[in-house]
Amino acid sequence: MRLLVIGGSDAGISAGLRARELDPTADVTLLVADRHPNFSICGIPYHVSGDVPDWRNLAHRTTATCTPPACTCASNTGPSPSTPTRTPSPPPPRTAAPRCSATTGSSSAPVPSPPSRRSAASTGSGPPTVSTSCTQGRVAGANAVGGDAVFAGSLGTQAVKVFDRVVAGTGLRDDTARAAGYDPITVAVTVDDHKAYYPGATPIQARITGDRSTGRLLGAQLLGHRGAEIAKRVDIYAIAISYAASVADITDLALSYTPPLGSPWDAVQAAALAWQREPGA
Repeated sequence: MRLLVIGGSDAGISAGLRARELDPTADVTLLVADRHPNFSICGIPYHVSGDVPDWRNLAHRTTATCTPPACTCASNTGPSPSTPTRTPSPPPPRTAAPRCSATTGSSSAPVPSPPSRRSAASTGSGPPTVSTSCTQGRVAGANAVGGDAVFAGSLGTQAVKVFDRVVAGTGLRDDTARAAGYDPITVAVTVDDHKAYYPGATPIQARITGDRSTGRLLGAQLLGHRGAEIAKRVDIYAIAISYAASVADITDLALSYTPPLGSPWDAVQAAALAWQREPGA
């Protein structure tokens, strides 16, 4: 089988490598617009800030890592001549993701394609993320070589560092939950990232949203110091939401504890306990 992947960013690389994993005989070619497949666009702000002085460090994958037996990487290459010349249709709304969405590529621009092709783009039930692109790429790559993988959707889980603070979120907020037909209750609390008697404790502001009638966890947002593991803590909520856990289920989790790093009731659990105490919950 010969497989052409248009675009060599997160989705494209993931699609090509997954196809080769499942079918080592597949002849996979990646079309990349420049010399840097899978260039870390996410790292550009940190190059501008001086945290990453040499931009070449953002080119963490080279054409050499995409050569046989993995994939053939055609760098400095535009779209294939077989690409239809008519104007592409606009991207689909970012709602529920289809099994095979528009296309794959560095820019995730949709290109009309015959049914025999498989494709991926940053679409889903939440805002597009690099993780979404990687996941959809694997789905597209698997299906391109005869698989039947299905993209499960996106919660839009995000984390952003702003100076020495980190803000992160996943799932639905109160307003978006209500718009989706839920009857949400949202509770906000402030708790320490670890036991207060151990030096260096910092506050975490947590806000979680759950459905009043079912108790199901719908979303969460966290704000805290860079050293408070905000990103990993929001991932706990993301996993719980992915498996339709209730807010009460969060308090049943057996999470790690040692005074320099947490509390017997971790910050994510303290927020869940506060939600359960809310009238009407």
